[in-house]
Amino acid sequence: MSPDARAIAESKPGLHPAPVAVEATADASQPLPEPITLAEALRRMPLTPRQRRRITWLQPYARLELPRFGKLLNDWGMNDQAFWQDAPPVTVRQKGTGFDLRLELSDFYQRINAFLGDYHEFDVVDTVRAALRPGDLYLDGGANIGLITLHASHIVGPTGTVLACEPFTPAADRLQWHIDRNNITNIDLRRLALSDQPGRSEVKQVAYDSLASSTLGPIPDRFDKGVHAKDRSVHACPVETGDRLLATLESSAQPLFVKLDIEGFELRAIHGLHDAMCHRRCAFLTEVNQEVLEGQGHSPLDIFDHMVEYGYMPFGLERHGAKGRFRLLLNPLTRPDVLHVKDVLWLTPTGPHWVRLRAQMRAPGLRRWG
Repeated sequence: MSPDARAIAESKPGLHPAPVAVEATADASQPLPEPITLAEALRRMPLTPRQRRRITWLQPYARLELPRFGKLLNDWGMNDQAFWQDAPPVTVRQKGTGFDLRLELSDFYQRINAFLGDYHEFDVVDTVRAALRPGDLYLDGGANIGLITLHASHIVGPTGTVLACEPFTPAADRLQWHIDRNNITNIDLRRLALSDQPGRSEVKQVAYDSLASSTLGPIPDRFDKGVHAKDRSVHACPVETGDRLLATLESSAQPLFVKLDIEGFELRAIHGLHDAMCHRRCAFLTEVNQEVLEGQGHSPLDIFDHMVEYGYMPFGLERHGAKGRFRLLLNPLTRPDVLHVKDVLWLTPTGPHWVRLRAQMRAPGLRRWG
């Protein structure tokens, strides 16, 4: 993540059963109200003329990622949840794809995304865009409302496939809206969660003011009290392994890229992708959030040890540059380093993504973390 974006966001698996049709049912969804433009939403809000001028000017400034845009967004009320709580949903055009996005200004992270015109973790978006090619297969283990999924869809094109897993019904409904609104045909939305064993579970919204995270596990103590606990949603969902899910697809020859940002279930999902790791040598992009991993009895070091055992090398993500001119850099990580980064790219020299991303790799020791 860029400094400006950060300023505002701060046991081996056994044999799997034979492939079967994967259940993808979940709680019934509700129709979503039609969004309006951001400019119209600002006109409807109780702003003073000065506030309206400032915020209207700030949106294109932030979209271009000009200097100190994160601080300006923060100073001008982006983090004032009470002020935005009753704001209407808006539609904006996504940078890099041209797709229409439906974003809730009352949602903390979607509000940021509306002003940026894209997902706020720019280094993650850059990594996905650098790794994928037309015709690829992209598995998103925590697609949420689809902001990164849409980038993958745009890149892999009509000959590629995007398998998007999202168990939380409100988020999946918004992803489906994006698919329908933009007439996308290469996204296969599965309303389920990934883990190491199939079954059923309940997915819980972590914080009431954002759909950005939901979890099958325990909610961290800092969210499970006070204002964050009100109006929290809980939804039943199917749970599947990635290997069984991939077995339902017709083709197994496409290069596979897997993104796992699933609130502490990353290692469990990796265990459920044992066959893909061994036979397809896929790339993984995983969140390594120590707080939520500990809720599952794991740590970032457990992920490191497991991935290295299977021949994978870890890389930290760095976005270098300024004023709209940025370059992705991949920094080799040591075992202690994974405790100090948010996301890790796992590559194996025998996989197809190694050659694709070689130009972004830095020599060991050029960048130290922590």
